[in-house]
Amino acid sequence: MALKKLPWWGNYSLQLVIPVAVATFFLLYLFSWVLSATFRRIYQVNDKGPSPLVRVSKWAAGITMGCFLIFLVGFALSAGSEAIIYGLTPLALASLIFGMAGTATLVIFIGLVTVCWIKGRLSFVRKMGWSTIITFSLAFVWWMNYWNLLGLRV
Repeated sequence: MALKKLPWWGNYSLQLVIPVAVATFFLLYLFSWVLSATFRRIYQVNDKGPSPLVRVSKWAAGITMGCFLIFLVGFALSAGSEAIIYGLTPLALASLIFGMAGTATLVIFIGLVTVCWIKGRLSFVRKMGWSTIITFSLAFVWWMNYWNLLGLRV
C-alpha cells in the first residue's frame, strides 16, 4: 500500500491555522470597532460620519464577521459532544445556517465595497481594512467548502 502525499491545502497544520487565524482577526477587528466607538463617545468627536453607503457596508462587514464567529463557536461546541457522531445536533444545524448566512452576507459586502471603492468613498485605511476582511472571509469560505460545511450536505 503506497502512501499518497496530500496537496499543500490538505495539510493538517494549514487546516487548523485557517479558522484560528480568521477568528483571531475577526475578534480583534470587532474589538477595534467597539474601542473606536467608545473613544468617539467619550471624547465627543464631532465628525459627519461616513456616507450612508459606507455605513451599510460597515454593517455588512460586521454581520459577516459575526456570523462566521457564531458559526465557529457553535460548530466547535457541537463537535465536542459525542452526539454529532449520530447525526446533526440542533446546535450544529444552527451553526451551519450561520455559516451560510455569513457567506451570503459576504457576497453582499463584496458588492458594496466594490461600489464604494469605485465611487471613491473609502479612505486608504478603510480600503486596506476591508480588503483584509474580504481576504480572511474568502479564506474561511474556502475552508468551509473544503470540509463540506457550506451546505446541508453533511
